[in-house]
Amino acid sequence: MKPESSIHQSENFTVLIPGAAGAWGTKICEAARSLGWNVLPHDPGKIDPPVVTDIRDAAAQADAVIICTPESEIPAILAEIRDRVHIIIEIATVKRALTPLEEELDAEGKSVCSTHPMVLADSNTSGHNVLLMPIGMNADRATDVATKLFTALGMRMQKTTVKEHNETIAPLTQLSPHLVQQTIAAALAEFQTSSGISPLDIIRNCGAANTFFTEWAMGRTLMSPKASTTSASIIIEGLKTEAGRKIVKSLGKAFKTILKAAKNGDVEFLASFLETSKKTLTPTGEWQDRMKTETNQILETQMSLRHKK
Repeated sequence: MKPESSIHQSENFTVLIPGAAGAWGTKICEAARSLGWNVLPHDPGKIDPPVVTDIRDAAAQADAVIICTPESEIPAILAEIRDRVHIIIEIATVKRALTPLEEELDAEGKSVCSTHPMVLADSNTSGHNVLLMPIGMNADRATDVATKLFTALGMRMQKTTVKEHNETIAPLTQLSPHLVQQTIAAALAEFQTSSGISPLDIIRNCGAANTFFTEWAMGRTLMSPKASTTSASIIIEGLKTEAGRKIVKSLGKAFKTILKAAKNGDVEFLASFLETSKKTLTPTGEWQDRMKTETNQILETQMSLRHKK
């Protein structure tokens, strides 16, 4: 195990990065190098020629490990190197299964920080949020390393806890959009199968402004090659939480109210129901003003690009 060194001594600080050939691994390697750190990238079969052939030897040389593999691979990696590292950071979407292991590592005196960048790795990360979740009482060094890395990527740090991430943040920021957008996609796919009409062509060629935002939101959810697996994991994990179950129950209740009003042709009742929901969410109207400004800016940019095509 390498003696602990200060991350302020950039020329002496070394990071081991399992999953280095992946999208996040590549970004983290670049950020670490931009900070002047020594990088040991590890991703068997994906880096040619391999820089690291023995992960245990590399862990012994490293001051920190930043794990960028799929979350299912993280426990095995930690089992192999946990006796050789001081500082541990992981980048995973689903945290629940990792938490007990990370708490064990904290109890051993390791410095652990769980992180969750709230953007796809193949996007420009500048200005996007990243959640930092220090684990236990020893997390300061790991959190410092994570802060430097994500600052180098231009991201906005939001410090929280794994419990808050699992029970509140994930259901609201992950379950809700994935559930809604995948449900819309499934409904449109069924419509296309039964009618022979392409909903996406209609939306693209005949849609109004709010239709474009519906398409963009659905597109962001579905565009990744692993989108179906990612959404399935997020939805299943989200529905294990009380907040997630409340969201689904409320969605069902809202659908029933809307369908009942539509069946009765009661425009006044439905408008009142929708207005009450809006005022509950944003009683001052400040949010609507901000949305108007931001969405108009996005539309102007996108329509300008479409016009040039």
